Amino acid sequence: MYLTAFTESQGYSDGTEKTSANAFTALITNLFTLAEKALRRSFDSDGSPEEKGVGIPMIIVVGTTNPTKLAGVERAFKDVFPNSVIEVKGVKVSNRVGEQPIGLDSIYVGALNRALNAAKVVKRADFYVGVEAGLVNLAGLWIDIHVAFTISGNRYGIGTSMGFLVPPRMVTKVITSSKELDVVVDEVFGTRDIGSHGGVIKILTNGLVDRADLVKQAVLMSLLPWIKPELYDVLKFDEPLLKVYNLHEL
Repeated sequence: MYLTAFTESQGYSDGTEKTSANAFTALITNLFTLAEKALRRSFDSDGSPEEKGVGIPMIIVVGTTNPTKLAGVERAFKDVFPNSVIEVKGVKVSNRVGEQPIGLDSIYVGALNRALNAAKVVKRADFYVGVEAGLVNLAGLWIDIHVAFTISGNRYGIGTSMGFLVPPRMVTKVITSSKELDVVVDEVFGTRDIGSHGGVIKILTNGLVDRADLVKQAVLMSLLPWIKPELYDVLKFDEPLLKVYNLHEL
C-alpha cells in the first residue's frame, strides 16, 4: 500500500523505478505520524539509553522473528556496547512494502516500518531496530543489500550492509514471477527457508559470509550516532517529530 503511494512504477524493462520525491517525503511524514505514542520508555537528555545497573540488560527490540537477522543484530550491539548485557527480542511486524522490496527507497521504508511497528508492539525498550533486504539496480545489474534503521529516544541512525551481485537468472525469476528472492533460491538449490538459515550469500560464498554478517554490518553502521554522538547531532529528530513521538513526555 505505502509503496504504491510513493512509487510510480515504469516497469522493469530498463531495470529502474522512477519515484516521486514529493510523494516519498509525504510518505515518510505519514509513517512517523502513524508511530505516535509508539515509543514509551525513559531517555536521558540527549536521547541515549540511560546507564544500566549491573546485570540489568539493554533491551533491543527488532521488527522480525528471523533468527539469522536477530543473530546479526545481537552481534552488532555486543560489539558497540561490550560492557552491557544485550537482550534482543524479535517481534513479528509488517514492513508494508511486500516480501520482496525492489529499489533503495522501498528497502529503506521497509526497515523504517519494521522499527516503528516494533515500537508499537513493545512499549519500553532501549533500542528499536528494523532491518530490510532488497534488490537495487546498479548499471543494469541487481545488487542485494540490507538496510537498518535504528531508533533510541530522539536519536536515529541508518546503515547499509555491503551489497552482492545476484545471479541474473535468479533476478529474472524474481521479477517475472513476483516471488521473493529467498523463495527462488530455495527452488534453485533445493534449500528450505534459506533466508532464515544463512541466506543466499552463504551459498554464493561457500560459507565465507552469511546473512547474519550482512545484518551485523547494516546495524553497526546504523549505530554510528551512538559511537560518535558528537558528530551526529543532525540525526536527532526535529521538534515536530519529537511531538509526534511524545518524547518530551518520557
